[in-house]
Amino acid sequence: MLPFPLLYSLGSAAIAPLLFGYHMAELNAPESAIRCSTSTITPESTPLGLPVLPHCITMSTSDFGLVTSIFAFGGLGGALLGAPLSNRYGRRGSLLLCSLGFALGGLMMAFASSLGGMLAGRMISGIASGAAMVVVPLYVHELAPEREKGSFGAITQISVNLGILLTQTLGLILVVGGVLGAIQGFMLFRAHESPKWLAANGRQGDAEDSLHALRGWNLSTVEIEQALSDHQGGTSDEEEGRRDTKQPKITLLEFITASKYRKEVIAVIGIMLLQQLTGINAIVMYGVSVLRELIPENGAALINVFISATNLFFTLYASRYFDSAGRKPYLLASIGGMGINSLALGLGIIFHIPLLSAIATILFVSSFSIGLGPIPWMVAAETVEFSASGAAQSISLCANWIGTFLVSYGFPVLAATGIGKGGMFLVFAGVALLGAMFVQRFIPETKGKSVSEAWASHETDMKGRGCLGVFLGGEERVLRND
Repeated sequence: MLPFPLLYSLGSAAIAPLLFGYHMAELNAPESAIRCSTSTITPESTPLGLPVLPHCITMSTSDFGLVTSIFAFGGLGGALLGAPLSNRYGRRGSLLLCSLGFALGGLMMAFASSLGGMLAGRMISGIASGAAMVVVPLYVHELAPEREKGSFGAITQISVNLGILLTQTLGLILVVGGVLGAIQGFMLFRAHESPKWLAANGRQGDAEDSLHALRGWNLSTVEIEQALSDHQGGTSDEEEGRRDTKQPKITLLEFITASKYRKEVIAVIGIMLLQQLTGINAIVMYGVSVLRELIPENGAALINVFISATNLFFTLYASRYFDSAGRKPYLLASIGGMGINSLALGLGIIFHIPLLSAIATILFVSSFSIGLGPIPWMVAAETVEFSASGAAQSISLCANWIGTFLVSYGFPVLAATGIGKGGMFLVFAGVALLGAMFVQRFIPETKGKSVSEAWASHETDMKGRGCLGVFLGGEERVLRND
């Protein structure tokens, strides 16, 4: 059984991605209520029977689009802050700062009586989310036992899915985000700092104490040395990992510009852009509006709740096998499923086939959950050396937030043109096809391998082929890259 301090520390950290998911989806179902566009809620009413909270805010469609997408702007700024904060104040210290942002942003939104107040709250929540989503995957990876890093690595996406489900279930209760942020802040005071970070900053005694609390007191000297030096798995990098803990941290600019990190930069940026540009947030943020043209609004909202629950279930189920089957097969299967069901959803919308649209939406989200949802959060921690992992996580999150903004703002704008909502999902299907090629060529398998072993194995596999490998119909076919 895993020690309670480990579970407690991971649970405290997991509240941050839960809040990320909550804030990302909190405006989806209650859009009409927030904008005062229903007959039951007006600027003079007191929703939820809580007179302390303000009424709804009159907004135009473009105002609401700005409120929705400004969260991504805040997230982009937070992603840039995540690496320097985590390097300077530690993983736990950085999450404490993020919890303050979550509490403040959530309460500002709950008590906002104007568009400006709502924008400010969303921006602050976005900054906290952006920084937290840099820190949490690193913190989880550094705390997780070696044999369970894949399963534990899915904690980030599981928490995001739980947050989305929570907001879809609760509806218009914005104050919950602020309360959860405050609760996380109090919990983190009892959580343990990452032993790897403590050792890297010359606090060897504290690092060993933290490691014993998290893993138990019966660790051998070899196990302690391995846990505090080579956190990536395997033993061939042990000396390299030990040197890493004594090296200064690589800055974001150094990571982007140094030729030695070129393949890592391509991998971490590409996988995060792919996660967003395949269209998952078109469902998370606009699922109700996408489906209510085909299905009555109450039915669309219920399907959206079911989709969120399905997302959570399949992520939990798939995470059990990441350490046995590997990461890459799940990524490819996930992208393939998303592409097929995005195509089906697009056709269902275009030809007004409600049943096809509903089934394709559920399968689209389920496909996302088994690979492209959880695995990209592990890529920076498993494919980049420790000294550059913070910078890698930051740049990958920047890419993720750019992709989030492009979809959250671009989807309703383009859908209102001749492309239409159905046409947008056909575009997402095309992105999925390109994404499968990208993953096959640029993402290494990391299961049970150190950073150097993963890249060496990948380069050996690709060497001499000069091609992009794509799995189609169970066979590996080669598309020449001449």
